[in-house]
Order: sequence, then C-alpha cells, then structure tokens
Amino acid sequence: MLFRMKKNNLLFCGIFFFASIISGYSQLIDPYKFIATLKFDDQYLDYLVNKKEQVFPVSFNFNTTQDGNGDGTQDVEDACENIVRYAIGDSIFGTGRTGISNRGPNDQRPVVYFHFLKRENYDVYEYWLYYADNDYLNDHEHDWEKYFVFAQDSTPVYVMISSHSSFNTFSWCELPKDDNHPIIGVEGGSHAMGNASQTGVKIRYNGETSKNAGKLDFGDGKVFPWRVFSNDSNGMNLNEFAETPDEFFHGDPVYPEIPQLSSSEEYGSPSDAPWKRSEWDDPPGVPIVFLGADTQLCQGDSLIVNAGPGYSSYLWSTGENTQSIKIHSPGIFYVEVSEANGCTSRDTLVISGCLNNIPDPDKKNIWVSPGPTKGKILIRINNYSSGNSEELSFSLLDMNGKQVKRKLKIINELTEFSISNLSPGYYPYRICKGNVVVCSGKIFLN
Repeated sequence: MLFRMKKNNLLFCGIFFFASIISGYSQLIDPYKFIATLKFDDQYLDYLVNKKEQVFPVSFNFNTTQDGNGDGTQDVEDACENIVRYAIGDSIFGTGRTGISNRGPNDQRPVVYFHFLKRENYDVYEYWLYYADNDYLNDHEHDWEKYFVFAQDSTPVYVMISSHSSFNTFSWCELPKDDNHPIIGVEGGSHAMGNASQTGVKIRYNGETSKNAGKLDFGDGKVFPWRVFSNDSNGMNLNEFAETPDEFFHGDPVYPEIPQLSSSEEYGSPSDAPWKRSEWDDPPGVPIVFLGADTQLCQGDSLIVNAGPGYSSYLWSTGENTQSIKIHSPGIFYVEVSEANGCTSRDTLVISGCLNNIPDPDKKNIWVSPGPTKGKILIRINNYSSGNSEELSFSLLDMNGKQVKRKLKIINELTEFSISNLSPGYYPYRICKGNVVVCSGKIFLN
C-alpha cells in the first residue's frame, strides 16, 4: 500500500516490454511442482456401515466405450456405473460401483485438472480432482474437489483446500510435506480434504501407490505418475482435454436398498463443471503481503509504504520493523512479515526515479526484451544523444536487492546482456543515469 506525500510535475521514463515479462501467460509453469501427496481415510461410517475409501481421482473420461446407465449414449453420466472400486491402474476390469459386471477397460490412473493464473503479487496453481462417486450420506454421482497453492516468486505461501462446500486456508509451513509437496488428508466417501492425518490408501506426488490400512485390490505397490490435464498455453507436460460438458448431474439410484436416500433421476441435480465455476478464473483471496505496484518517486517527494495489519512481526530491507515505512529516494525495498504460527511471506517494491529531461513515456524510449528469457537480455535506448546514453547503466538484482550483474554502458543501438550463468527465477532490473534510477522492472529467466 502506497501513500504519496508530495508530487512534482516532472516527466517519467518510459518502459516498453517487448513481451509481457511477468504475465502469467508468458511465464513457463511447472504444474507438477506442487502436486500433493494424498492420504485417504482407512475407515468411515456411512449410515451405520463401516467402509474404506472406494474410489480415487481419475479422468472424467476414464471409460469411453460402455453405456453404463443404458440410456443409449456413452458419456460422463455412465461414471458411477462404470467405475471399479478399490482399483488404481491403466487397464482396470471388474464390477462397477452400482453392481454392473464386466466394466472396463477403465483408465483409473490418478489425474489432476490444472489451471494457472496470477493475482496481484502471487501466482495461483489450481488443482482439481474428479471422483466418479461421492459415497457418503448424500450419495451422488460425480464429485469435484480442489486445492489451490498460492506462491510468490515460485515460493509457496498458502494452500486453500476444499472441504465440502467451503475452503480452509493453511499457511504452507502448517502442512506436512513429502519432499516439499503438501500432504493432504482425504475424508472417506465425501473426499473433503484437510491437514488431518489419514492412514488408508496413499497416492504420492510421484504416483507411488500403497494401500496401508486401506483397501486396494489393484495398484498396491505400483507407480502411476499423476497425469495433468490442462488447456493452459504456458504449462509444461500437459494433456489437453475438451472442456465439456458444462454440467455434471448428481443423480443415480446407487442405494437400491434405501431408494429414498438416492435420486432416481440420472439427469437430476446439475452442478457446474470446474471451468464454468467462478473460482476457476477468480479464486478467493489470501492474506499475502502486497506493497502495491512498482512506482516512481521524484526528487523532493516521499512515499509511505504499508505492509498491512495483522502480522506478528515486520522486517524491512531498511532494517525497520514497523508496519509502514517512509521512503525518500528511489531503490528496491522489500518486507518480510511473520504470522503468529511462524510462517512468513514477503513482497518487493521497485521505486524508480524520474528525470525531467526524459522524453514522453508514450514514445517508448527504452525497450527491454524478451520475456521470459533463456539467458540473454536485449536493451535498446531511443531518442537519446550519445552524451546522455553514455551515462546510462543497467543493473540486475536478486529478490533481496543484491546486485548480481551490471553493464556499465548502454549505447543507442541494441545492446546484448548475457545472464546465462544465473539460476532460473525473477530478477529485478534498473537503468540508472548516474546515481538516479530512471527505469525499473522484472525479468523472468527460464
């Protein structure tokens, strides 16, 4: 949060990004980075009957050949009839959930449906899980669950986990880990999720499968790597899929001995598909610290930067430990905040200077490209005299504000700057005239 104390009527430096260097649509995303290890319930009570988890996350098109409900059409509404219980694998045969024999071949390998987007100063990794059956109290066909990981500069900070019709939010450090992947407990039948420990079937982030105290007729001790289905254009190793149907129907008489507990309408009780739900492109917010967008500061001005209330401690790059600080000169500033549980998050703010002899910003006088880059930055300065351009220098910093690369001189023509020896990630940069920061931004290195 920024409060400008004074304003001078000076012109600012113009920056043109040859590509959108911090857009979620140009940043290369690894969807496997935060896939969770799932631990399922080994025992749950469903209408006085003790059960173990029966079905696991699959593609909603796990069977594409059998018309399970006999309506003359093979589609997703055959899921509950075709799914084989207590089975994980790529070619499953057996009796379906509702008692129909000779189901298969079913592809019942673990699947997540993935979507990535950016929100303010964090990246959102959405993971959606499909179950063919919800076998708990309000038993119904189709069950979508989800967990969202919120990260800053590739560092996870929060995880939102669905539990029935709501979300529970956990700091990253609160959740148990499996090789730095979150471990999520899944309740029996309903598949509501949380941080409670479960001792039944386990599917690790890498696909290793074990039954433990649960029940697994097929797949115990096998490895079935998670398949990631997504239509995002910027993800790695994705499987595209048709975003259809728009609705999944929760009907099906799956309690034949207690018909009053089940819907008798195969196409009753519709529910929107994930890609039709509001949270697909507009996930709930989380309390990640946000200092505001990068900005400029002219000579004689000052800014009050506020990290926001509610944290147990604050530590700024200036050494101050208050909720807000006052800034009088350009630079790169960051704050690290701590919560009562010891979890931390941080944000960086780049404040550039302004110079009254810089041309109008709409003329796009400074170009920095490409974004993302694989090891080379191209810088072009337009409409400067040779005397001015000789005074300009380019610096690259890490997220702590430490300079890692510096080019002392930039000329009017295209100037190449190698960063191939640096690790992948975000790097703030600044272009200075003498000791004044003229322009600043961030480069993402693949």
